[in-house]
Amino acid sequence: MAGQGNIEAFLADATLFLEFFALIVISWQWLLQGIAAEKALSGNPSRKEERFYRGKLFAMQYFFRYELTRIQGLSVRLLDGDHLTLDMDPEYLTDF
Repeated sequence: MAGQGNIEAFLADATLFLEFFALIVISWQWLLQGIAAEKALSGNPSRKEERFYRGKLFAMQYFFRYELTRIQGLSVRLLDGDHLTLDMDPEYLTDF
């Protein structure tokens, strides 16, 4: 869209775009923490450390199952070619 000069349409869903990629970036960070937690658990941790690392793994699983799944809906919205937010007439929001 931007390459075709339609800058307004390109930027119309910028907030959704940022949310989409923020979820992916945060997921990568959780994945790195999950790998570190698994590695620590394989090294004979104390009971306190084991609970800590298992908690990290559960938090990672929560993020992947409840937060990351939101990218499916966001991708549908971002890839849709309609311009609903641009096509609305501002008069629709005017009080009579």
